[in-house]
Amino acid sequence: MTHTGSPHSAGSKKLVVALIIAIGFATGCLVTTAFIASGSGLKDSFWTGGIAFVAFTTLLLLAAKAAGYVD
Repeated sequence: MTHTGSPHSAGSKKLVVALIIAIGFATGCLVTTAFIASGSGLKDSFWTGGIAFVAFTTLLLLAAKAAGYVD
């Protein structure tokens, strides 16, 4: 009998995705705060933080998919 599915349970996959989103959100917040502290305008700071959130979360999700933690 061959095993073709992931060895990780559905509950652990949801936890991994939730943690990745939380880490991405925290990264976006830190980037936004850093840009505001550096004197950039609010609009530019929020755009940069949003882009950082999307980019970092996407990279983490792709890495988790490659490692087999998410489908």
